[in-house]
Amino acid sequence: MEKILIITVGGSFQPIISSIRDNNPDFIYFICSDDSPTVKGTWRIVAGKGKPCIPREKDKSPLPSIVEQLELMQESYEVVKTTKYDNLNEMYSLSHKIIKKCNKKYPNGEIILDYTGGTKTMSAGLVVSGLEIGNIVFCIMRGTRSDLIQVRDGTEKKWLIKNTKAMIEKQINQAMMFANKYEFQSAKNILEDLTDLYDINEEIHSKLINYLNLINAIEAWDKFDHNKALDLLKPYRRYYYKYIEYLEKIIEEKKFLGKKLKETIARKNNYILSWDIFNNAKRRAIIGCFDDAIARLYRTIELIVQTRLKEGYKINTSQVPSDIIEKCSEFFFENYYQKGKESLGDDHKLALKASFGLLGELDPEDPIFKFFKEREEKILSLLNKRNESILAHGFIPIEKIDYNEFETLLLEFLKKIIEMNDSFLKKFIENYSELTFIDMFKAFE
Repeated sequence: MEKILIITVGGSFQPIISSIRDNNPDFIYFICSDDSPTVKGTWRIVAGKGKPCIPREKDKSPLPSIVEQLELMQESYEVVKTTKYDNLNEMYSLSHKIIKKCNKKYPNGEIILDYTGGTKTMSAGLVVSGLEIGNIVFCIMRGTRSDLIQVRDGTEKKWLIKNTKAMIEKQINQAMMFANKYEFQSAKNILEDLTDLYDINEEIHSKLINYLNLINAIEAWDKFDHNKALDLLKPYRRYYYKYIEYLEKIIEEKKFLGKKLKETIARKNNYILSWDIFNNAKRRAIIGCFDDAIARLYRTIELIVQTRLKEGYKINTSQVPSDIIEKCSEFFFENYYQKGKESLGDDHKLALKASFGLLGELDPEDPIFKFFKEREEKILSLLNKRNESILAHGFIPIEKIDYNEFETLLLEFLKKIIEMNDSFLKKFIENYSELTFIDMFKAFE
């Protein structure tokens, strides 16, 4: 495995030589100051002509450059010059670029960052970039001091810091930031890279695996793969028992709604799945995906009426028997179901508006139908905006104000359902937010 040393260079050459000898790298990047109108750059002590290395001791003679003293081959090093050595942003950017270049050129190499020399800003830029990228070995040369100003030449010894807990925690926090923005793949990429570190201890490795499993569970839940989410959370039941309870209810609800009519049995209204899709829509809106979000709100309101018809009246909107449709009033055909009696077939598939209309035919006092009827004009106006979006039938993007209006209306609708519902749904609403990821991750801290 190749060993690459990236080292900041100040006015003292001895710590640089000691670091190179101790670390014995295959390739070296020297980060040096360039010449300015008033000051000679530190690149000269690395590869300058003559004898640019001046010992601290006044009784010692000047020495040749570092590359000459160590007899370094030209292909084994690169001198990187900068005039921005007191600009933290510039030094961070330069260091970041060099480390990325190393990772690309030596994908399996060990990268060592020595920040002993150079300006404080050069050292800070190198360290910060290394902490961000990760899988880095940090090095500082320490030695015997005769005072508080400097280390005595010839006493320097390397001190390596490999993937400390603080460095790993910083990367984990970065992953958590991505997870809380629902950027699951970015979060997983960071955590997976950390699990590949060769010197990571067992406790931290276990923590990383737990985080990865949790993110995979949340991601599956966000994609409506509730069974996968449940399987991934089951080993952590003592931490997430309430989420597991909700997932089990959601899966139960999906099974019920997917059953054929002849298998359907009467049961108390639940609407857990409707709430789950509604919360999913809110997550899409948080990251600005309003077309995605409003499509989910449409599905939520559609599922509410489908659930009501199936649970309350044993009617599946994808296969409504003709004898039920034939009993409907002319008002139903004129306002909700436009096909007319003459075109009736064996079974009927009802769209959202027709499903609400049928609910009103079955029971004009049904609370869900009454809510729809009282706000029909507003609901249909919002549904029309959804129909005009590019994810439905049109090309007009959904604006935030449109989404917010639809969400407010639908939340009012869902609260109405709570009034007519059982205690479990009330408990669900009280305890289940739209997945507060920070709180979930705290279980493993």
